[in-house]
Amino acid sequence: MPKGALVGVSIDGALCDASDAQVSVFDRGLLYGDTLFETFRYRDDASGNARCELHLERLSKAAQQLKLKVPEALASWLRVAFANTQQDEVVVRITLTRGVCASPLGMPASQAARCIIALYAWQGRDAQRDEQGVAVMTVISPASGIAALDGTKNGNYLRFMMAYAEAKEAGMHDAILIGSAGEVLEGALSNVFVVHQERVLTPPLAVGVLPGITRSQVIQIATRLGYAVQEQMLFPSDMYGAQECFLCNSVQGIVPVVNIDGATIGDGQPGKLTRQLQQLEALSA
Repeated sequence: MPKGALVGVSIDGALCDASDAQVSVFDRGLLYGDTLFETFRYRDDASGNARCELHLERLSKAAQQLKLKVPEALASWLRVAFANTQQDEVVVRITLTRGVCASPLGMPASQAARCIIALYAWQGRDAQRDEQGVAVMTVISPASGIAALDGTKNGNYLRFMMAYAEAKEAGMHDAILIGSAGEVLEGALSNVFVVHQERVLTPPLAVGVLPGITRSQVIQIATRLGYAVQEQMLFPSDMYGAQECFLCNSVQGIVPVVNIDGATIGDGQPGKLTRQLQQLEALSA
């Protein structure tokens, strides 16, 4: 995901220059992808800390699945690293790795995960993208092979990276992953929503999509606006025939989609609900 300039790094709570930020060549994250991560916008105020808490809660739940021990001081490390950047708002990438273990394939329960915090300057919203919408394409997703880890942001991220690279090579904003049964899963960088006749539809978590923080906010806001929100299986035809379509994640917010695989969505402009959600989500971010 595009970010601004790197403005801060913290490893296990210690601030360091980017040139000094190093981990061992025997780190489990490097050898086996034994990591978890979260990426989100952050500022040190009530709204920013509330959003941060939601991301750290999701990270903690995923860590339980991987038997990773989250450092208790992680939140305070983040605040210290942020204060040191002298930025008003940043994009945070938190990476947890099991580090170097005595047993290469063991999972020591007592060993706290290594914590790498990278902070990037927040470049602001893309006004042209928000106003005009974007084009995306569908990409068949290779199976992850680890169904129990679906819905977590773990280091085995190749299927998303490959789909995103394919989309970018085609000049698209993002890739929409399609499962083995032809079902819509999620974007390489985002969750997916479509609007059909006053109904807001999104793939259910049961298909293995990430329980996005912004996804949850969209569901809550759309419900308050009086729309019927349904989590259900979707297929490409549901997207092509939608009145509106949009993507969402914690850095870019809500991104209108106006073209999928060459098919124009609605009238080719960001829809009414999408614009409402953009405004309301931006106020809460």
